[in-house]
Amino acid sequence: MEHEQCDACDFDGGRYDDASLLDALRGLGPQWRALLALYTRPELRNRPEPEVWSAIEYAAHSRDITALHVYGVEQALTLDEPALPEIAGDLVDAVAGGYGTEDPGAVVDALEKESTHLAQLAADAGPGAWSRGLTIGQERIEVRRLLEHALHDFLAYVLSFVNIGIYWNNHHHLLMATKRINGAVLWANPHLLFWLSLFPFFTGWMGENHYAKLPTAAYGGVLLMAGVAYYVLKTAIIAAQGAGSTLAAALGRDVKGKISPAIYAVAIPLAFVNRWIAVALYVVVALMWLVPDRRIESRIDSA
Repeated sequence: MEHEQCDACDFDGGRYDDASLLDALRGLGPQWRALLALYTRPELRNRPEPEVWSAIEYAAHSRDITALHVYGVEQALTLDEPALPEIAGDLVDAVAGGYGTEDPGAVVDALEKESTHLAQLAADAGPGAWSRGLTIGQERIEVRRLLEHALHDFLAYVLSFVNIGIYWNNHHHLLMATKRINGAVLWANPHLLFWLSLFPFFTGWMGENHYAKLPTAAYGGVLLMAGVAYYVLKTAIIAAQGAGSTLAAALGRDVKGKISPAIYAVAIPLAFVNRWIAVALYVVVALMWLVPDRRIESRIDSA
């Protein structure tokens, strides 16, 4: 049996025994609920850039993808080797689908219902039936791999979701400390948003190509440019407000802001040598910025 595998994120469906795979699928809804709880309702609907999905749009799309997995498993378990057309990625339209206007609670409830239904279908059929399959496009996929793919798909969306969320939260804190802007700030801000708008595309490219060396390096390039753009925006804001501003005092020497692009710059060529090293460095930077900068919060509170 061929398992769903991903070298970059260390996902290997073969590591899940039958029971743990079903438990992981049942846990998708609660995990999305916890992620969305990190944002206020307005933040859930805000797009960092017109081409970058909001948090609620990511969740709504994940719900629909999970529903497609349910349909595929139902077909494979009830029909004799059914064939389905390949689903084109460019058919997804979050605006036309109304993802951004949906109620977060209803989206998570539906996602939890679909993921639980998927797990229950597989449990009722029993592992002995998981070797049944269907053909999607030109590829035959067994039920077991469909279940693994549903779990891996969630992890891929979280990768893009978390990176955009990190920048969005820190960008919000940056602007909270901004009292004065000029032309340089006005241009630096959309410059950052442009690079953020490329995150979903490059995340999808990595996933579609199973995190091959070139897409992984290219993703690092986008991360690097976003990091540089964030540093440029921060520098422009400080220049507009003066060296004695709240933001300048909060950031000080800003070692974290200087080190992050440097780590990305090192990781990009390493992606061609060993993807594991590059991905590990991407994760290190993400962990550095996962919690919004408390230096800014404390300065704003004391001002």
